[in-house]
Amino acid sequence: MMDWFLDRCPVDKDSRVLDLGSGSGVVLDALKDRGFNPMLLIVSNLLYEDVIACKQKGYQCWIVDINHIAAPHCTIEQQVYGLVTARHSLEHCFSVDFVLAQIHQLLKPEGYLYIEVPAPGTAAHHESDNDGHLSVFTLEAWLAKIKRAGFRIIDSATIHLELACGPDQYYAFAAQKP
Repeated sequence: MMDWFLDRCPVDKDSRVLDLGSGSGVVLDALKDRGFNPMLLIVSNLLYEDVIACKQKGYQCWIVDINHIAAPHCTIEQQVYGLVTARHSLEHCFSVDFVLAQIHQLLKPEGYLYIEVPAPGTAAHHESDNDGHLSVFTLEAWLAKIKRAGFRIIDSATIHLELACGPDQYYAFAAQKP
């Protein structure tokens, strides 16, 4: 999905990139392969193995609660990132609206946001069978939340997967801070 996103969002390769917890660095690896650097990772409630894997790859990791990424006590700089990615992380937030507003604070003007989240109502039952998935919404609800946080929606897509339990879906969003 990084190609899909970058085709829509002309992110400067010299931009500072902040990834909000994509496990073992999947997004960071994809961006690094496309010439982006430096890259930073915030992890929250991830497996210790994921943190080790990211550090072994040379990524700087902070362990911060994703629900408070721009709180006054955090040392994360604000309005300096050209790209913030949130792949498989926002569904773990207890207040997506608040976290999206914090992401807005972290991005510099005209910075980009990539989001990937699970859809409700699939065979995977993200909304009911995964205790860690606190925020699973419809496509329309996600679009409204992203807009309400002050972002301009560039595009959205539905990702279809086939799992052992049956069909699954994720939503991807490309957005920009004005």
